[in-house]
Amino acid sequence: MQKPKPLPKNGAEFDTQHLHTFKHYVPWWFRQTQTSQEEFTVTDFVADIRGRLERSIKRQNKEMGRIFKDRRIFSRSFAYSTAQYSASWIKPGCGMGVYEERMYSAVDMMRKSRRFAITQGDPLYGGDYGTLSSDRNTGQSLYLNDLTVPEKELVAWLHDTGNMSAVLSDQELNRYTQVDSSLQCISYAVDLRKKIWEIIDCQDNNGFDQQWRGECVDMCIDQLLTMAEDRQQSTIDDLVGEQTSGKVHSMGAQEVIDTYIRPNMHEKEKAVQSLSLLEQMFAVASEEKDIDRIIMLVEVWNEILRTHDIASNQRPTGGVAGLTIKCAAENIQGIKEWLGPKPEKRSS
Repeated sequence: MQKPKPLPKNGAEFDTQHLHTFKHYVPWWFRQTQTSQEEFTVTDFVADIRGRLERSIKRQNKEMGRIFKDRRIFSRSFAYSTAQYSASWIKPGCGMGVYEERMYSAVDMMRKSRRFAITQGDPLYGGDYGTLSSDRNTGQSLYLNDLTVPEKELVAWLHDTGNMSAVLSDQELNRYTQVDSSLQCISYAVDLRKKIWEIIDCQDNNGFDQQWRGECVDMCIDQLLTMAEDRQQSTIDDLVGEQTSGKVHSMGAQEVIDTYIRPNMHEKEKAVQSLSLLEQMFAVASEEKDIDRIIMLVEVWNEILRTHDIASNQRPTGGVAGLTIKCAAENIQGIKEWLGPKPEKRSS
């Protein structure tokens, strides 16, 4: 195994690399704008945060620190989750409270099931450790590992009131629990997310027939129409042929997918062009308020992103389409999680 590289010392560069390396876990509405010539791996971050966690835990409880150090597979898996959740919740600005809650929930799940999971994206994933299973919510495969007696003791200690907070609040974890003030980033659909927050923040009825759902869906549709207009028609002409382009939107969505998108799914340039076509199809489905069609299009959209390692925040139209679906059918808490924290002002 290649030796992990030391991570950047500069705070903004560290945050940029962290968000880039864990880009598939960063929410669709947030993206850093800096770039760097040097590439880092998930393993580099896992090694870094694993050492920081060990020192932090040891300061709180020497025996627990020793267990964390000795249980190498558990500690590497836990370090991966800690770094991943930081990119998902801390760096985009969801707050320390949300981060601690997510970490506590992960520990609570381990405590109750007496197992820990190695998920896709974790450098340990691949079958060398654990028993193959699947996530009940996402259907993604994972590998389950029974907790050893020392690991159960460590998990119980982390689960005790205050211990998780103390570990994450330690100065060792500052690079993962804080964001450098000079980090350059952009937030997408700020006005839309703020308006939907204002509508749902005072709601407590998750019924499908509630008026607030229609209001939120309509605003998402307006946003999708606006975003579709920003895409160049020439991109779609290149994909389907200029003579055919005008006829595409008179075709059924499944026919367009089967004829022009799936045959090009594994050729990156064509697949990326397909995203522009899907954006226009989002707009048509939105005008007709066809949520089922939007769901179908989002599934194809996400398949393209997965196939070609494209993060959702590199193409936020899919995030808005997903928000449309969630406003139509998801519970209020699920919508809030997709929205992220309520925007107070426009980010630059």
